Parts: sequence; C-alpha cells; structure tokens
Amino acid sequence: MSVIRNIQTIDSLKIYGYRVLFLGQLGQWAAGNLQQIAQSLLLYRLTGSAVILGIMALTNAVPQLVFSLYAGVLADRFAKKYIILITQGVAAFSMIIVAVALSLGYLSPQHSNSWWIIMAAAVIQSIAMALMTPARQAIMLELVGRERLMNAVAINTVGMSIFQVVIPIVGGVLIDAIGFTAIYYIMSGLSLLSIIFLSFVPITRSTTKSIHNQNVISNINDGLKYTWRNPTILFVMWFTLVCMILTSPQMTMMAIYADKILKVGAIGMGILQSISGISSLVVSLVLATLPSKKRGLLLIISGLVSGLALVVFAFSRSMALSSVIMAVTGFASTVNMLASMTLLQAYSDVAYLGRVLSIQSLGMGLSGLGGFISGIMAEHMGVQWSIGSFAIVLAFLSVLVLLALPKVRQLE
Repeated sequence: MSVIRNIQTIDSLKIYGYRVLFLGQLGQWAAGNLQQIAQSLLLYRLTGSAVILGIMALTNAVPQLVFSLYAGVLADRFAKKYIILITQGVAAFSMIIVAVALSLGYLSPQHSNSWWIIMAAAVIQSIAMALMTPARQAIMLELVGRERLMNAVAINTVGMSIFQVVIPIVGGVLIDAIGFTAIYYIMSGLSLLSIIFLSFVPITRSTTKSIHNQNVISNINDGLKYTWRNPTILFVMWFTLVCMILTSPQMTMMAIYADKILKVGAIGMGILQSISGISSLVVSLVLATLPSKKRGLLLIISGLVSGLALVVFAFSRSMALSSVIMAVTGFASTVNMLASMTLLQAYSDVAYLGRVLSIQSLGMGLSGLGGFISGIMAEHMGVQWSIGSFAIVLAFLSVLVLLALPKVRQLE
C-alpha cells in the first residue's frame, strides 16, 4: 500500500473528494461514449443525410452558445455539486426519451420524420451539458488545489480514454447484436448510476461575496472583461476554439465515413474510435506523470499534428491507414485539451474560474458550427474534401502561430 501511495500518477486520487468525483463520472463517460456511436449511426440510418448529421452538430452547439456564460455564473455562485447532479439527471432523462420512442416503434424508418425525437433529446442533453461543464471543470481545482491540477485533469482524461477504448467497440458489437433500443436503455441506466455516485461528492464553494452582490448580467460582463484583459487566457481560448471547429468534421461525418468510404459498418466505426481512445489513454498517463512544463508549445504543436493527420485521414480509403491516423489524431486532441484546460486554470483567478471555463464552453458550442458547415459541404463536394479542407486550414494556422508568437511557446 505504501508503494501505491507514492505513485505520483494517481496523486489526485488520494484525495477523497476527487476520488468520489472520478468514480461518479464513470457512468457518465460510459454513456457518453455509447451515445457518440449510437446517436450518429441511428440518425444516419434513419435519414441517409449528411446535412441532417450537420444539423445534429448544430443542435448540440446552440445550447452551448446560449447557456454557457450563464453556466459560468452559476458555477461561481453556487455549490458545484448540486449543479452537476441536477444537470446529470436531465441528461439521463433525454436518453430515456429516445429509449421509449424506440420501444414504442415510433422512432423507426417506417416513420420518416421520427428523427425529430433524436434532435429534441439532443437539445435537452446539450442544455444540461452546457450548464454542467463549467461546474464540473472548476470543481476539480477546489477539490485538489493548484499543485495537483494538471495531475487531476490528466487522470480525468485517462478515465475518459479508457472508455473511449472499450465502449465504441462494445457499442458497435451491441448495436449489431441487440439493436439501438437496448443500447439507449443501457445508456440511461449508466447515467442514473452516475448520479448515485456523484451524490457523495463533497460540497465546495470558493467564491467571493462580491459576485452575489451583483446581478447575473453584471457577473457575466465582469467575466468577459476579465478574460479580454488577460492576453494569455484570450489566446488559449482562441486557439483551442480554432482547433475544435476545424477538427469537428471528422467526428460529425464519421458515420458516413465508416458506412460509405471504408464500408466497415458499426463495428468498424467503433474500432476507429477505440483506437483514438487508446492513443488518448497513453498520452494522458504520460502527462499525468510528467511535470507541467511547455504547455503553450504543446498546445500549438497539437494543432499542427491534428491538421496534418486529418489531411491524410480525409482521403484514406484503407482501414489500416485510417486506424493509424486515428491514433495520431487521438494523441493530438488529448494533448490539446489537457494543455488548454491546465493553462486556463493556472492563469485564471479562482473567483473568475467558472466564468472563464464557461467562455471556453461557449467556444465548444461554436465548434458545432464546424460540423454543420462540413455537413453542407459534404453534400456538394463529398465527405473527404469536407474533412480535408478544414484540416488544411488548421495546419496552416498552427504553423503561423508557431512562427509568429514566441511568447506563447514559452507558457508553462
């Protein structure tokens, strides 16, 4: 036991509050990864439309745009535990809606317009996730402190990555074996199990009294001003947003890519996503162990690697080559996420942290616009050029930033 206590890779898990939070997120991660493969594949098989897949991405994006800033104020004003519990319950409800519609036979190819149920459930879940995300991210700092923050973020990513490895393959097999209805009930059960564990997370609140003496609009305005006046935070948000927008077509169009380009179906789609998860797991374990250095350089390099790899992925017709590239993009996207998250939290005043992270969540909503635009482009120029053109732009911008902004490379 003494050896385990001295392993720095699991340093944050020694803290009870973070350990309970981590366990509480397991069901959420499992359900989310199942949904990632089931939702897009179900929607595409019901409609056969790239544009509707793009609309789904937009549907996921709009609530982020509308509610993210308000969510940041909630995270800075109230106990984050309760925000997480309530929103997780709403997310579970959205999955139950789809499960029931499938059980009743309404959501099926025989009802050509029934796909609106998936869209409605996606809106509900997206609102819940928009309100949850700043609280879920900011609570880690309150539970583990700044000295363990990089470790806690990396451990979180390790957990998510393990599910990204296992769940897509399992999901692909289960879709073919037992169908979408059973999958959605499984997802609902996992989400409810997550709520039970999250109820044991300690109540934390590190906000100042001043935020409670202002109205919500003033709180939001203060958060925006604080971010605007901090060039480091502003750049990290801007570059991360660009990376999210320009890499989003890969996942948005994955169902088409798997069914029409590679012709590997649900199981092949699951394998591709699992390979990305393996890569993410490996880099997360490495970064959880290493000291927090050169995060600015890591952020920029990750964007460049993502762009170059996605150019190859876009035009590949080989499952083997696509699998290798999925490993590379999984590596790069994980580095990008970890670097941006730790930079934002390291350079932000704790009193503004929820609002800073909510602005980043706003950017995540904007990334859905990339998926929407790529869906329209795919209808006119094909899915490969849709993904490829975005990737070329990302690679070019990353090189430009790498050469033109030496101070960013030095951020620790």
